Amino acid sequence: MKNYSLYKCEEIKDLRELVKRSAERFGNRDAFRIKASDKVCAISYRKLYSDVKALGTALISLNLCGKHIALLGENSYEWVVIYLAAVNVGCVIIPIVKHILKQ
Repeated sequence: MKNYSLYKCEEIKDLRELVKRSAERFGNRDAFRIKASDKVCAISYRKLYSDVKALGTALISLNLCGKHIALLGENSYEWVVIYLAAVNVGCVIIPIVKHILKQ
């Protein structure tokens, strides 16, 4: 039986590289769509990368690399940016689901 390659796969070593490559490859295409009031706002891969990079830089300047960070919040774009930025600078994320706290 002949071995066929189905897809050409690129190796990605970490989430930092994934976010960066996505911005390079997909640029202004929509990474997220967020409902704000009565309209839907689009956030591009380039904007996501920029936001993650900016927050990561802030975390580094606050000397939080390698620290444990609790992340409390509902599913949102901001939650994703915080998670990616923190993980990319070596932080350990402890996600706390908001609805569990109400019990």
